[in-house]
Amino acid sequence: MVTMTVSHKRKDALKDVWDAVSSGWGSVTSGGVWSNAETEQEFEARLQRWENSGLAHEEAKRLGQKPPRAPRGWHKRQYPEIKRGDKAKYGVIGWARAVEVTRGANGWHVHIHAVLVLEGRQQAHERAYALGRSMHVRWNKGIAKRGFTSSKEHGLRVDVSEGAERQLAEYLAKAGEPEKAVRNSVEKAGKALAREATLGQHKIAKRGGRTPFQILADLHLGQAEDWAVWTEWLRDSKGRRQLTWSAELRELAGLLDEEADEEIAAEEFGSEDYTILVLPIESWRELRKHSDRVAHVLNLAEQNHHTLVQWLERERIAFADYPLKR
Repeated sequence: MVTMTVSHKRKDALKDVWDAVSSGWGSVTSGGVWSNAETEQEFEARLQRWENSGLAHEEAKRLGQKPPRAPRGWHKRQYPEIKRGDKAKYGVIGWARAVEVTRGANGWHVHIHAVLVLEGRQQAHERAYALGRSMHVRWNKGIAKRGFTSSKEHGLRVDVSEGAERQLAEYLAKAGEPEKAVRNSVEKAGKALAREATLGQHKIAKRGGRTPFQILADLHLGQAEDWAVWTEWLRDSKGRRQLTWSAELRELAGLLDEEADEEIAAEEFGSEDYTILVLPIESWRELRKHSDRVAHVLNLAEQNHHTLVQWLERERIAFADYPLKR
């Protein structure tokens, strides 16, 4: 799991910090440094061009002519290496990325938790930390485009989960611990990492910071600044995805694409099967003036259609039967 942050100040707007984080992540997971993978044939052709250029340089010098520039590394005989982006170099199968937001004494703290799945066990820790260093370089370039920086100490952190292999080795060494205990131990470790990466909205912020929903819970205290902060969150978090998956990892996990998920949600919660009556917009606006009445309508809708109709008629709230009568 890779955690990436930006340095921020209290006066920085949530939109600006979030835009910087998005720019940083875009720089990390796009471009040739991330995804390029040169084929053997392409490498052989490039190597041949490199050698031909070097030989032409030497031949011109031998003939006393002005030589063309020697290719990089020629004089030290540093042969080119095959070009591989970070995905191929470090064996990245895919990633899941979550954006976590808190508000503290230094303002909005927007950071990324990204779980990267690497292929194979060989030198897993070394590859993970090398990948993290490479990602940090591009992260800094991306956030710099938005006028932000990240500290060397806190800008990037890498945590490596060894997975089930270590747990199974401990189990075999003990020779007698029930298989169920090992399985539970592995599942617990995996769930802990998953919660850290993806459930930011349910956490309790540390070191004096608060999550947006902690701020919401504190609104009853009547602090004017809290109202302003909560309003800023509502405005500037709208439309931003806090949890995203790479296409490769979604496919590996057997997940549908993003559009399909949304279509399913629309079918399950917006279909005719779930519609019992229709409220005109004027009626809905009237109900929304009193949140307890909205909750009451929803409760009645879940209990009994006839009871809901009676209540709406008694309260003189206009509605239409479904299917709509023409």
